[in-house]
Amino acid sequence: MEVKPGQVATYKHIISNTNKSMYIEQGTGSPILQVSPKQKDDTKKIFEAFKAAEKDNHFKAYLKSEVHTVKPYWHYSNCRRIMPIFLVSEEGYVFEGY
Repeated sequence: MEVKPGQVATYKHIISNTNKSMYIEQGTGSPILQVSPKQKDDTKKIFEAFKAAEKDNHFKAYLKSEVHTVKPYWHYSNCRRIMPIFLVSEEGYVFEGY
């Protein structure tokens, strides 16, 4: 799959994360972005913000605990290396920050 210039899934404008105060992300410049909230209590709030922004920003948001029902072949829900929230860009897109 080829990524063409301008096909960037945006996420940084959705939640203010100055100095990484709300969450840490991993995977900028790739089609999968993982998000780990700084405070566990913020997981639902952060996830819901990303979920509400999916359509206009070219990605889908998933909770680690729910992914096995949507993508069972990924085997992510039991892996300790997967962060609580992850975003998957639409085909041909990568996340900003590369």
